[in-house]
Amino acid sequence: TPTPPPSLLRSLVGSEMCIRDRELQQKPYVGEAAKLFEKIIEAMGLIPLNKSNCNIFVIPAIPFRIVKTSDDKVSDLELIKPFLKRYIDIISPQYMIFVSKMPSNILGLSDFLKFDNKEGYLGDYLGIPTIEIESIKSMMNNPEQKRKTWNSLKLIIQLMQNENKK
Repeated sequence: TPTPPPSLLRSLVGSEMCIRDRELQQKPYVGEAAKLFEKIIEAMGLIPLNKSNCNIFVIPAIPFRIVKTSDDKVSDLELIKPFLKRYIDIISPQYMIFVSKMPSNILGLSDFLKFDNKEGYLGDYLGIPTIEIESIKSMMNNPEQKRKTWNSLKLIIQLMQNENKK
C-alpha cells in the first residue's frame, strides 16, 4: 500500500496514562510496548518518535497519576479536559488516534466512538478524523485486540491515502 508523504501529515496520538517506567524515561511507551507502538505508527505510513523527521505528536491523555478520592469534588478527568482540548487546538492535527478509552472519555466521546465495533470505526472530533484503538497492553496480551485495532487503522489509512490523491 502506498503511504502518504510524511510532510503532508500531522497526527496527534492521545496515549494512555503515564506509568512509572514511562514517566522516568519521559517516553509514551518503553520496551515491547514501544516496539508495538512504533509498528502501529509505521503501518499508518507515519514516522515514529525515534526518527528525526517524526510527523506525529504524542501526548498523554492524563499527564499524571490520578489520586482517587471519595468526595464529590470535580473529577481529575474533568480537570484535564480543557488541557487536552487546548493541545488539540495548538497542534491542529489532521488526524487523531486515541489509544485506549481514556482520551475519548475525557473529551466526552465515549458514546460517539464505536470502540466495540470489530470492523473499526472512524469518527471525528471538531471535524478532525478520529479513531480509538485498543490499549497497547491489551494488544500485547490478546492478539484479537490487535485485529480490532488494525480494522480501525485501515479506515484512517484509507482516508489519508484519499487525501493524498487530491
